[in-house]
Amino acid sequence: MQWKKRCLAALLAALLLACGVTAYAAVGTEDNPLVTLSYLRDTFTKNILAKTEEKIAETQATYEKTLEDKIASSTDKDDSANGAGSSAGAFAVAQLRSGQTMTIQTGGEFMLRDGSAACTEWGSGFLDTTSGLVYDGGELISNHLYMVTDTSLSIKASSGVTLLVRGSYTVS
Repeated sequence: MQWKKRCLAALLAALLLACGVTAYAAVGTEDNPLVTLSYLRDTFTKNILAKTEEKIAETQATYEKTLEDKIASSTDKDDSANGAGSSAGAFAVAQLRSGQTMTIQTGGEFMLRDGSAACTEWGSGFLDTTSGLVYDGGELISNHLYMVTDTSLSIKASSGVTLLVRGSYTVS
């Protein structure tokens, strides 16, 4: 009977040992990973940083392209086919030949850079924001910034003129 008890005890010990080995072997699998500090430092962190830098580079490239597209589309130039132009937010360079007139929409701004020009009608449709006075007619002053308050007023070039214009305008 002693040998049965010993055999049963040995069998029970073997069974417990097998269960322990099985439980220990399950640690570190794909379902139950065992993560070490060296893995976190050497592998995981480097992979995360590389992926993050890649995403930042992609996003930056996307934003730079979008910004370049917006800059290109907002920099409108003089359309010689119909003599119209618009430059919302930025000044556009417009050139008039002698005798041509330009009408700028209300709220627009312009600056005479080169040549000579005058307002086609007398009135208070232009504000000389450089001097802080209402334009009183006559020749426009070079390098003064004017604001348009009445669309019925136009600028007529006495000679070849270069203007900086912000806002919608037409040339005839």
